[in-house]
Amino acid sequence: MSTTQTRTGMGQVVVIGGGIAGLAAAHRLLDRGARVTVLEASDRLGGKLLPGEIEGVRVDLGAESMLARRPEAVGLAREVGLADRLRPRPPPRRRSGPAAPCAPCPRATSWASRARRPRWPAC
Repeated sequence: MSTTQTRTGMGQVVVIGGGIAGLAAAHRLLDRGARVTVLEASDRLGGKLLPGEIEGVRVDLGAESMLARRPEAVGLAREVGLADRLRPRPPPRRRSGPAAPCAPCPRATSWASRARRPRWPAC
């Protein structure tokens, strides 16, 4: 970010990049009274966050659309009016027991010492 100070307060701030970090920075700076310009190289804002549609259902595309486990991210979503769009992630489904039916125990490899060969439990 580069800043030019003015008599009216924080001044003019240029934010380089319109991804989530740049947009969050611009939002905070606007709250503090700065005049903000966001520069983005692509034809849209959002960075790696990209809206899409799969079989008629709107989805967020990207590695992870928001770290909802971080209170800062949830707070930012609420501040910009997206609180009603937050959805809790369902808990992971876990099962106990073998992943597959018991198979023969693997043989020791040529580099494994016989003294250190693991003892495989009987199924």
